[in-house]
Amino acid sequence: MSLIISSCLVVAGAGLWIASLVITSRANPDVQIPFWRSPKDNPGRSVLFRALGAGLLVAGSIYLGADLGPRWATPLIIITVMATPAMAIIALHNRRVTAAQEA
Repeated sequence: MSLIISSCLVVAGAGLWIASLVITSRANPDVQIPFWRSPKDNPGRSVLFRALGAGLLVAGSIYLGADLGPRWATPLIIITVMATPAMAIIALHNRRVTAAQEA
């Protein structure tokens, strides 16, 4: 598969993944979001975006890893593109909630 198409799949998947986290963050403005499980209020749109984003991201990463050469590139792409923004968004949201509760 072309490098451009696989890159577009990764970018689209990452965009949907991040959008799902933003939707979840906005649905839980006063509640901390757990890192390893679902929050209390998990909108259906968020679940749909997360599922589509993960699918596109994994498919794009597989093809991108094949285009780049080494097979170890695929999990590295998935971990970097999915986990890093997710942890950052959840950490920022939880910091904002904690600051609001302490004020």
